[in-house]
Amino acid sequence: LLFTIWTFVWHHWGFENSAWLLFTTASIVQPYIDGSLTKSAMRVTGTFAGATVFIVIMAIVGNDMSLVPAILLLVNYIYILLDSKRYDVSMVFITLSALLIYAAAVPTDTLILERIGYILLGVGIATAANYLILPYRLRDENLELCCRYVNLADRMLTCIRNGDTADIHEL
Repeated sequence: LLFTIWTFVWHHWGFENSAWLLFTTASIVQPYIDGSLTKSAMRVTGTFAGATVFIVIMAIVGNDMSLVPAILLLVNYIYILLDSKRYDVSMVFITLSALLIYAAAVPTDTLILERIGYILLGVGIATAANYLILPYRLRDENLELCCRYVNLADRMLTCIRNGDTADIHEL
């Protein structure tokens, strides 16, 4: 449902960078709220860090946009060499690459604010949807499985005490 809404917003109103809403939602919605919250925090942290690095790079580059492709190539090379398995570190490089590409192709003064705004909006709505649609917590699932296991073990012990070993196989 959220993917459809974001695609509609993206295409109907022509918000150039609203695809970031779709990508954010797709990447952080998890089967359990715990995972979604963790990934949301990592996405926001990585986005802010990537935007900060972008600001520093653009301050160094100034108006010489001819350096941006070389910087983009270097950033992506470092990302490949780093091969980070951490989502927040990956988001630093993904954000930095996205901002560098957009700065080179369609430079705007609001690019960083759009990126951060869309990411925060996507995280907020996806997290809320996770609470409404998939309100499961991993600890609750583990507790339920533990209770099932204890009940099954209790029934098995009862069968053994009563001498009904044939019934154990049916459990």
